[in-house]
Amino acid sequence: MLKGHDIVTITETRSVLAAAQALVDHNIGGLVVTDGELLTGILTERDILRITARSPGELDSIQVSTVMTRELITATPQDELS
Repeated sequence: MLKGHDIVTITETRSVLAAAQALVDHNIGGLVVTDGELLTGILTERDILRITARSPGELDSIQVSTVMTRELITATPQDELS
């Protein structure tokens, strides 16, 4: 399986419902969350599943910023795996 190079992003102020739709539209499991050019977090299918279990029917009013993961570990293509 090959991973693509395209990165799909969403802003913190978008709804969790909009994020879920983006995941489906792009057939992916996570979105990079941005504020302008700044990387601020990641939102995954698991994050959406958890908020859906706690607040079903409210995904259109809950912002991505309230459920995303903010503590990220990042790397560049040139970084060593070790």
